[in-house]
Amino acid sequence: MAVQQIVNSPLDQNPLREGVVLIDNFQSIRGGRTLDVSNWTQKYIPEGHILLENTTTKEVVPNPIDSTGKLVALPADHAYYGVVVATVDKSLAFAGVCVRGTLNYKAANYDMTDVLTEAKLNLPLIYFTSDKE
Repeated sequence: MAVQQIVNSPLDQNPLREGVVLIDNFQSIRGGRTLDVSNWTQKYIPEGHILLENTTTKEVVPNPIDSTGKLVALPADHAYYGVVVATVDKSLAFAGVCVRGTLNYKAANYDMTDVLTEAKLNLPLIYFTSDKE
């Protein structure tokens, strides 16, 4: 199981869109979760990013992205888990996890188009919307 040490180091200047992607967080997992970021190549896991659970190991991981910045389809042995409440630095990989709320998917840092239908089906308490809907 992934384990993180809590340290008091400030985040770098964060260019991501905090407070725009996750519009409402009505319910989250108490205490959040430590993330397995061994395959995550970016510096940050942004607010509103979809999280998956490995159904075999129970590790929680960020939904992988491809080289074009799109979320990839659900990997084998994984299930949708929730979305990141606030941007976290990869080196401090523990996150609040929203399981019921409203998410502006068009404002997300990575394109969710290819996984949106499946995400909506498997995260039914999260309302995926955009400014144009």
